[in-house]
Amino acid sequence: ISYWSRGAIEMYGWRREDALGQVTHSLLRTQFPISKEDVDDTLRRHGRWEGELVHTRRTGERIVVASRQAVQCDESGRPVATLEINTDITQSKRVQEGLRDSEDRFRLLVENVQDYAIFLLSPEGRVASWNIGAQRLKGYVRDEILGQPSSRFYSAEDAALGLPEQLLE
Repeated sequence: ISYWSRGAIEMYGWRREDALGQVTHSLLRTQFPISKEDVDDTLRRHGRWEGELVHTRRTGERIVVASRQAVQCDESGRPVATLEINTDITQSKRVQEGLRDSEDRFRLLVENVQDYAIFLLSPEGRVASWNIGAQRLKGYVRDEILGQPSSRFYSAEDAALGLPEQLLE
């Protein structure tokens, strides 16, 4: 580390004096999504790398960062440094994970309800999801009804009057 910004001090907790001269990935105990050798190879070949890393703050807290790295070259084109900009995305990752977990729980709940037909229609009126209750009450199995028009649920007379389209509108 040859430069340690104020933002790095705030994000990681190490003072400038603590960080200068250290090896970044040793100081921050970096966990890479791929091997460090593959990151270094990409930097050598393309001059840049972007991805998510897990770093450790001075307090021991683990954080996820969106990292952008670029090789800086001298006048002769020889690499002299790697510039690294990291943005703490830990909170947004936690929110995304919580949302994904919530969506999974909701999906499991809906899929397993047996006393109610719960299904989703696309804006065009095609069946986009189908639960066990819908199968039990409507008689169609999931594979035969997904993608089909919702007009299949109406009598020929109602379909001829345009009722499915009116209700969808």
